[in-house]
Amino acid sequence: MKNVIMSIAFLCTLLLVSCDNDDDNQQNQDPILGKWMLVGATFNGVDDIVNDCRARTSIEFFTNNTFVSIQYELDVTETECIIEEEVNATWQNTGNGTYANTTNDSPVPIMVSFSNDNNTLTITGESVVGGMPIIGTLTYNKVMN
Repeated sequence: MKNVIMSIAFLCTLLLVSCDNDDDNQQNQDPILGKWMLVGATFNGVDDIVNDCRARTSIEFFTNNTFVSIQYELDVTETECIIEEEVNATWQNTGNGTYANTTNDSPVPIMVSFSNDNNTLTITGESVVGGMPIIGTLTYNKVMN
């Protein structure tokens, strides 16, 4: 099950965006810009535990259409919090709540929604793991514009 969770989490994190500190243009900025911290996850409708370690998982979207996603997990002994995956890629707002991230020159569409005055980001993506379709939803709170 951990491999399924990791695959979905990796897919979803590949699909996020960036951050900007220019207050003058903030009204015209894409709401995805900024740093986001993981606060919730579901896979095929079942809540997944976001422990203190996984809550360190972040994604930061930049105005140059790049993003950095850092995913934390407990090690195999479940005693140390380690970086499980770090992804540097590009993103694009394709309109109507859909974004695409590009790694290895292949754009991947994801569904994104914002709530709580654009301070909560929900990303939904699909993957197939071991022949089984998985729908993952990750929820992040904005910590920095």
